[in-house]
Amino acid sequence: MSGGDEVQPSAAPVKQLLRRLQYRLRSATRPRRGVPVSFVYDLHSYSQNFDDGLGSSNHHL
Repeated sequence: MSGGDEVQPSAAPVKQLLRRLQYRLRSATRPRRGVPVSFVYDLHSYSQNFDDGLGSSNHHL
């Protein structure tokens, strides 16, 4: 590779990709207006996260 005839790749595609990624990151993290966010407390699902301590005695730490 010792010749002055080599063509250097353009930085334009890289800059375009970076701009696209930056735009998507901003739009993904920007809060949406007019759309209320709602969280629902589901007692049954929540209760499944806890152990009642009555399991088999085969499980030791």
